[in-house]
Amino acid sequence: MTETARLARIQAADTTNINSWFNVIAHSASTNPTQAGRGEIWVTMLEKAMNDHPKNKRSTALRLRYLGVIREAKGSEVEDLAWEKALNEIHDENLWLEYLNYRLRKFGLDSLVDTLHALRERVETIQHDERRKYHTRLRLFWRSIVVLREAGMSRQNAIRIFHMQSDSRLLRKSACYSSSSN
Repeated sequence: MTETARLARIQAADTTNINSWFNVIAHSASTNPTQAGRGEIWVTMLEKAMNDHPKNKRSTALRLRYLGVIREAKGSEVEDLAWEKALNEIHDENLWLEYLNYRLRKFGLDSLVDTLHALRERVETIQHDERRKYHTRLRLFWRSIVVLREAGMSRQNAIRIFHMQSDSRLLRKSACYSSSSN
């Protein structure tokens, strides 16, 4: 049995197995001699994987891989639309963090405040568990501090901003831990 047939059989046995999709796609793409051709294979097969089962459509791993290859294969405008669709369909903090990174790569530091504000609104409207909201806000805020630090802000200023912000409304939710300590 060929490797292609073996991988296809594993993938067909459970179409929701994300790793099997990645293995099949990687093997199929490896046969194409050009970078553009490999990218097209990845995009096409990832789209097939996402459409193959409703669970796959909400898979953060599949979607992040798709978003990682879509720009080279289809262009920046398609990438923007793909991000918007992903944010509307998948409510996952890891996706939101990658979106923050994407916006920073595309628009630079000027987009940081607007992006954080938009993501914070998503967190507030989509997540219902107060602890989860707190941790998501903390991760987003910490990532923004790292970005500022990487942009040249001094360590002391970045930490000072973190301390000021941790006392503010962005992170503090009195109900977050008071109900769990009772």
